[in-house]
Amino acid sequence: MTMSTVEKLHDRADVPLHAPADEPDMSREGAARVWRQLANMMQQQGLLALAIEALLEAAALEPTDAETFFNLGNLLHATDQAEAAVSAFQQAARCAPENAGVWHNLGNAFSHVGNNQAAEIALEEAVRLEPENTDFQRTFAFHLLETGNKAEARAAFGRLAQLRPTDGLIHLNLAGLTDYQPGDAHIATMQALLNVSEIDIEDRINLEFALFKAFDRSGDHPRAFAYLEVANRLRRQTLDYDFESERAAFRTLKTFFTSR
Repeated sequence: MTMSTVEKLHDRADVPLHAPADEPDMSREGAARVWRQLANMMQQQGLLALAIEALLEAAALEPTDAETFFNLGNLLHATDQAEAAVSAFQQAARCAPENAGVWHNLGNAFSHVGNNQAAEIALEEAVRLEPENTDFQRTFAFHLLETGNKAEARAAFGRLAQLRPTDGLIHLNLAGLTDYQPGDAHIATMQALLNVSEIDIEDRINLEFALFKAFDRSGDHPRAFAYLEVANRLRRQTLDYDFESERAAFRTLKTFFTSR
């Protein structure tokens, strides 16, 4: 235990501290639990550097506790200590290899440091462990898309569309990765979704754009541009922009400067 961390925590007058140093007979597990509690207090007060130090103390005392390393990884990632975050999440994965959340965050950390191959492996493991988790599926799909793995990304977005059938953004990305033929089932699915009244405006706009892409890629350009027109009209309706008001203001300024 490094007394410097204890001293730093003692220096915080607003932290009611009962540090492990005050209990010489405390078990290692008990001491680690106290450090985790202190870390949580520090985090709640926005003292992330001290929270990290407290978690490092807990990790040294209980090096097989996955939750400690998971929380440490999250804090290191939040404070832009990317390489250290990777190491923390790796240790969490060693301690809890069946924890999908650990693999998901490890994948994000690998991606953050530019190790895309390792990120893909970790994210795929998260999806394997929790195939119904749409957040994990979404992260995996977008990672594949952003790293140029188009065939795998298409398959991932297809799975995601099964899990979140009304998510317009998923269909939009899937449409951009699909070579359509006339009468494609996905086109019919998206058209049917537009008739669902519960679809919110953003999903509706994305579906209209997705149908534009689908018909454009299938060669039916007139129908494609009909959907594009609707999508753009809906998008304009969501923008807080008054064109006539802006034009009137511009004319006033023009008159002012040209009359001088």
